Amino acid sequence: MNLDLLGYRFINQQDEPLLTAVETRQLSASLKISYISDLPGEPPPKDTRTIAGYRRYRAYVQEMEMTSYWKHVAYLNSIKCSRQPIYPSETLSAVRRFYQPLVPLSAVDFRIGYTGLVRPVHGAVLSHTERAYDLAEK
Repeated sequence: MNLDLLGYRFINQQDEPLLTAVETRQLSASLKISYISDLPGEPPPKDTRTIAGYRRYRAYVQEMEMTSYWKHVAYLNSIKCSRQPIYPSETLSAVRRFYQPLVPLSAVDFRIGYTGLVRPVHGAVLSHTERAYDLAEK
């Protein structure tokens, strides 16, 4: 089963610019395929007694199969061209700028960037040596 085609494997589409996804939609040629709108018309009677009648019926069946095939190709093409990331790269880059790692209070340099410091939160984070000491006591 092709999960990419069905749109179920969407994690691979992340960190892609939104403009790329929008422009890819415009590349869809699904509406330009001639077989989509062409209907063969009224089916001839299924005539197996004469060669000419059978050929007319067989040509109609082949035309219906070809129309069905191209409709399916257009459907798959529209699915491929309509993929859009859940989180585009613009959103991810904006969110990454807001990220500040939580470090133990003992590792914080109070001379630099102390205005964004939340003492209770950083105080709750333990360093590796403090964790090892706490585990050794128990």
